[in-house]
Amino acid sequence: MRIVVRCQDARLARDTQTRLAAAGVEAIAMAGPPREAPRGQDIIITPAPETDIAAAASQAHAEHTLGVIVGSVWAAPPPAGLEALAPRCNVAALDAPPRLLAAQIDAIVRVSIVEEEQERRRLTAHELNVTPPQAPEPRKLKALYIGAPSPVFLSLERGLTQHNGFVAAAFSSFAGFDHLHDEPFDAVVLNGAQDSATALSLCAALRRNASLYHLPTMVITNPDDATTQSAAIERGACALAAVNAPARIPLGWLFEAIRRERRRRAAEHDLRALRDLMGDTRTGLFHRAAFDAHLARLASEHHTSGRPLSLAVLR
Repeated sequence: MRIVVRCQDARLARDTQTRLAAAGVEAIAMAGPPREAPRGQDIIITPAPETDIAAAASQAHAEHTLGVIVGSVWAAPPPAGLEALAPRCNVAALDAPPRLLAAQIDAIVRVSIVEEEQERRRLTAHELNVTPPQAPEPRKLKALYIGAPSPVFLSLERGLTQHNGFVAAAFSSFAGFDHLHDEPFDAVVLNGAQDSATALSLCAALRRNASLYHLPTMVITNPDDATTQSAAIERGACALAAVNAPARIPLGWLFEAIRRERRRRAAEHDLRALRDLMGDTRTGLFHRAAFDAHLARLASEHHTSGRPLSLAVLR
């Protein structure tokens, strides 16, 4: 994956590159006026000057790229809500722990690839005069809180209510998993301040469940409990909130994960619907005309983007 850091400030570009390297993410830094990357680019990372996320998002362009990442800091999360700052624009916390930053980048790359294929299949459908599928009705914003009562629950409830959402509560892990299997949620919040072992076990269990693997998860911890905080990140938590501390910052990052996951689900819904419209619903395979047209599009875009094109042929 060709990741390019672009900004005017050379020191900021190098600092961003160093933080990404610590997270195991390889990137090249290109400071100064816009110019062509030597090996092309798939993802652009634009550090937000003075944490001005909106300004960085408005200046970021994703032409011939998978997507754009605005690099902020943990203390300056993107605004809450379900509206994106700009099309194909994502936000990551460059000063987050390396494991968390790496997880953010991985999730952004994943949704960017899915959205690119969504757009590509829509173009193929248009070429074949296939009416594109209708977007599903937007679901109501919902989160599930699991664990003992906490002031963070009130902050979570207030934050979601402002965006026409609501929070369900389960005070045991068994009741929580019943909720998760009975209805869809946009996020889950685990209270690990009183019982960190159960919260961490639940967080890990979500990652072992295929349908819940990508569910945005926030873990509540005690402010000085670095061990639980680190373990929660290792188990896939996207945000950490300290008990009895203002929850605005972790909620901002939780909303960013919710927006990203909603985009991924919407794109995958489209991919399945387009597959059925251009193929055999029983086998999930393209009809020959659609297959030929889409393969030609893949080959053409391979030359435009410079990304490798891999094909597997099965009989």
